[in-house]
Amino acid sequence: MSLDEADIPARAAELCAEGHCAEAGDLLRPVAERDPASPAIWLLLARAELAAERYERALQAAEHTHALAATEALPDVIASVALLRLGRAEQALERARRAVATDPHDFDAVSLLARILSTAGFHDDALAAAADAAELAPEHPAAHLTAGVVAAAAGQRDVARASFRQVLTLDPANAAAQHELARLRLRRRFNDPAALADAASGFARAANAESASEKSVEVLERVLRAFLSKAAYLLFIDAYVVMRVAASSNGMAARLVPVVLLAAPACYAVRFLRRLAPTPRQRLVWLMIGERSLSTATALEALSAASILVAAVGAGFLRSGVAVVGAFAALAARLMLYLAQKRAAVAASGKAAEHAVRAGLIWVVAGLLGLLAVALVVAAVSRGRPNAAAGALVCLVAAGVLARAALRRRAPG
Repeated sequence: MSLDEADIPARAAELCAEGHCAEAGDLLRPVAERDPASPAIWLLLARAELAAERYERALQAAEHTHALAATEALPDVIASVALLRLGRAEQALERARRAVATDPHDFDAVSLLARILSTAGFHDDALAAAADAAELAPEHPAAHLTAGVVAAAAGQRDVARASFRQVLTLDPANAAAQHELARLRLRRRFNDPAALADAASGFARAANAESASEKSVEVLERVLRAFLSKAAYLLFIDAYVVMRVAASSNGMAARLVPVVLLAAPACYAVRFLRRLAPTPRQRLVWLMIGERSLSTATALEALSAASILVAAVGAGFLRSGVAVVGAFAALAARLMLYLAQKRAAVAASGKAAEHAVRAGLIWVVAGLLGLLAVALVVAAVSRGRPNAAAGALVCLVAAGVLARAALRRRAPG
């Protein structure tokens, strides 16, 4: 159905509201070109092109609008955002300053200037501009969100937290404020399981908000992987210490040390899971079951914990070998989690996926493990050490797994 030209601006605004901004821009451009003296049409076109992420077109439309309405700040605001997205930061800052000079009472212009100044490292000026924006629009969540982001970048975390909480007072479902609060919790005490759980819960709330972005989901999953990785690290340390103790002692200490040491990763996991909200807890379970690399890493961590317990109750000749199995399992789990984290970061950046470890290096490590297995077998036969035979078996299994991974890299697809 064809539209009358007078109805096109209203229809374009509807399309933008529905998220079809590129279609709105295509609809508006012929009308704007036929009426080059209409600032309202050109301003609407600039906003549609900016929302459609067609930044060069948005910049051109904003330039044309400014030529028609030099006393308005909004064209310079749009031009500044477009320039920022195009990587022209200095020009973006210049336009933001011009927008504020045109209308010092436009809080959008002042907020944008504050963010650009903060990005450029002018923190004092950014804080002053953010305070002005919050004063101009005390009931607008975006003004306080800008104040929080700028304060966080300047290292004023208490001020940032207060600003983000003010955003949530005005708009309890604001995903950006939830996300930024979670980031502040994460920066404060990354090694504290309670702080890590609080951050995960915050990212989960941000991901569930109406205005949520994929960014909060990605960071939430990164935090959950970090929890599993830290647990694997603690298990590896425990297994290594148990291996050393078991090799030098057969007394009560060799039986008590594994149990005592296992309390560290157990307490870490319990504190994290008890503090974690139900939604991210369900997400963690889904990741541990549904994602192959994480489910394998979880199984390896369980094997490591079981090995440490067996080292506490098993016969003397088994302890060292079982502890070796636990150490290798925890190390393999941590490596798998590291690679999964790296793949997730690459995917989030939009870059083409690449293997974090090349096939050649995998073959080298597999060969070294094979040689170590041979040396352990020789030691087991010539010196009568059954523990060495258990270590050889672990090395052979690890070498086989690595060889299989290297072969799969070379397979088509």
